[in-house]
Amino acid sequence: MTYNQRTSPLLNASLHDVDLARWYFGERVREVYCAAYSAAGAGVPDTHWVTLRFDSGAIAVCETVQLGPERMPVWVDAYLELIGTEGTAKIDSTHQGTEVWGNERVDWVDTHHWPDYRGAGFGALTEELRYFLDCVAKGTKPTLVTPEDAREDIRLGLLAMESARTGQVVKC
Repeated sequence: MTYNQRTSPLLNASLHDVDLARWYFGERVREVYCAAYSAAGAGVPDTHWVTLRFDSGAIAVCETVQLGPERMPVWVDAYLELIGTEGTAKIDSTHQGTEVWGNERVDWVDTHHWPDYRGAGFGALTEELRYFLDCVAKGTKPTLVTPEDAREDIRLGLLAMESARTGQVVKC
């Protein structure tokens, strides 16, 4: 088994999930709960389940496990499921597909994150980096994800770590 001991998976990977949940719900997180476990016995947990409760009462659950076999066939095994009253969306980053189940139809969308075509990268991660570098080069403030968004995500990640340490729900 391998495990990155340099940083907590919660701050390394879960913040992306927290940020996505905040973006999808578009509202303030009012409380955070985190359960954590160290399956590998390292100094920091390698597994986290973060529960976010939003002002409306809606709940998001983010699971992050930074533990896998030495010969894991994929670099990132990521899966997102959104369940709502009008439909469900399933995003499978490992197999590069998105399913959207609605009342009227089901759609499948290719969402490959880091493809390379004729030596040029494209896809979600490449576009994120291009956007960031363009903002830096032009000296413009990011509007898609702001520094304030990043600060709030880090704050929530630190509150989740506190919740994992104490075993208590943390009010935001």
